[in-house]
Amino acid sequence: MAIVVETVEINGREFTHTYSDEYKKIMDANGIVYEEAYDVLDKTYTETDELISEFTEYEELPPEEQERKAYEEIGRIMMGADEYE
Repeated sequence: MAIVVETVEINGREFTHTYSDEYKKIMDANGIVYEEAYDVLDKTYTETDELISEFTEYEELPPEEQERKAYEEIGRIMMGADEYE
């Protein structure tokens, strides 16, 4: 059980991508639970025992498609989209 933290660049900006390597949700210091997180600030997360319900959908995709879908979602979040497809 481990939390993975990596730096990714999106549109020339660096973000910290944090997620569980066991497809579990993560929780920040305020008790807010996420499936994964992209932050511009350093934040600390702990892994929960709750599995991400949709992880198999992404796991079945080739790595390039997984990355493309993740960047699309980040773009929607950064643009303030209220709904996800």
